[in-house]
Amino acid sequence: MKTFERVLFLVGFLLITVYTTRHVYQLWIAPRTSVLDEFKGEAENSIQSASQLRELLAKYRPAREVVHKLEQQNLGKSPDAWRFEDQEPFKTESTLRRAIEEWEEKQRALIEMRAYWMFGLIAATLGVLVHRKASRWLGLALAVTGVSEMIWWCSPAWFSQETAETTRLLGNKLILSSVTLLLLVVGARLLGLLANQDREAIA
Repeated sequence: MKTFERVLFLVGFLLITVYTTRHVYQLWIAPRTSVLDEFKGEAENSIQSASQLRELLAKYRPAREVVHKLEQQNLGKSPDAWRFEDQEPFKTESTLRRAIEEWEEKQRALIEMRAYWMFGLIAATLGVLVHRKASRWLGLALAVTGVSEMIWWCSPAWFSQETAETTRLLGNKLILSSVTLLLLVVGARLLGLLANQDREAIA
């Protein structure tokens, strides 16, 4: 059984190490600028520079009011005759609205990640205790379930644009993946998976 447990440990160690290095790359190494940055519009620059959601909302509100007035003025007319999403003010309103929706999506993802990671931690902790005190197979099942949950929610994320909230989410993923890696090694040590096999044979 020790061999099987060691294989599981190695798989988990491999995954979480790859995820952790990916987060480090995304946060501090990946290029963040482009030669096309100078051609960005005001809305795109506002999205990139905003540090809080209310800053985007303050930009979106007047853009939405302008679009609303146009909608009222063109009641009964076909949108194809007057509404062109690639032209102002519709372009700015649409760009800011999508940015706000994505920001809120990242906020929900952050809450989910923290909650499910904690569920995984609880299951993994119970698994180690059960493995040492009661049933090895039941403990292993709980530990594998918990660690898998923790690793899954540390997996790399892909973003359509860089915002303060995406950076915050990446930072949290890096912290949790680093803690998961540390706890995985500690758990393996407690279960005796890191002992030298030659020493075990002599003992």
